[in-house]
Amino acid sequence: MTTSFTTQPNVRLRSATHEDTGQILSFIRELAEYEKLSHEAVADEATLAAQLFGDQPAAEVVMAEVDGQPIYQADWDNAHRAEVDRLRQQMPNLDAKLLD
Repeated sequence: MTTSFTTQPNVRLRSATHEDTGQILSFIRELAEYEKLSHEAVADEATLAAQLFGDQPAAEVVMAEVDGQPIYQADWDNAHRAEVDRLRQQMPNLDAKLLD
């Protein structure tokens, strides 16, 4: 399944492709390092590519980009939270469920 949509002129969500394998692995390794679990991150690009883009994919990855540069989930979450806070201030009567 290929999905892509734009939420703002410079923000894009899209399904990952085989060409993203190196970036995905980098994200995994950086998260593992942050969590002090680097010893657990033993995948290589070939193995990860086979797991994500082989005949029976084990997972689906969505890439978020700002101005064409990949961003982390934490970056996306922080930007979303800031936008929700801004909208709540601008429209205090807005149903909060619409923003979560």
